[in-house]
Amino acid sequence: MRIRNITLFVTLLFICCAFPSSLIADEDETYELMPEQVFMKMPGLREKIRANMGKCEESLAKIALAIPRGEYGVIVKEIDKIDTKYSIEATMSIDESAQFSLMIKPEFIFANQNLHMYAGALKGASEEKQLEDTLFQFGMVMRSCVDCHFEFAKSRFPSLARSNTDF
Repeated sequence: MRIRNITLFVTLLFICCAFPSSLIADEDETYELMPEQVFMKMPGLREKIRANMGKCEESLAKIALAIPRGEYGVIVKEIDKIDTKYSIEATMSIDESAQFSLMIKPEFIFANQNLHMYAGALKGASEEKQLEDTLFQFGMVMRSCVDCHFEFAKSRFPSLARSNTDF
């Protein structure tokens, strides 16, 4: 997981240095935008991400059903899809990823990294058929989803309210 994050960072750094300045926003433009603001600047990205988030929801539902059945293979398969195939990064082209990374709030990147970290931990626990850890890591995956939606998708999920316990 750590190697993937380092690789992504180095790749983005290379892209930012190698691509023409037309991909880089003007100096006076704000770079710490909320996702809604980024979607306004990058037409088409919203729908691609929304489609992948729908697939993530389907995979999470399959995992929720697989856990009490002890179907660890299903859990591994579905969390791997979430972590790689349906991730925000997988949604974008290299150009879009570079542009997105330049504009989005760093807190969003950290929230996304948390999801990947917990997804990797869930996959590992499931591969080892460790029920307690599988349950715990699934809870952490769900918490990272809820926390990100609460923080960055309030307009999409207006009824989502944070409980008295912070995540």
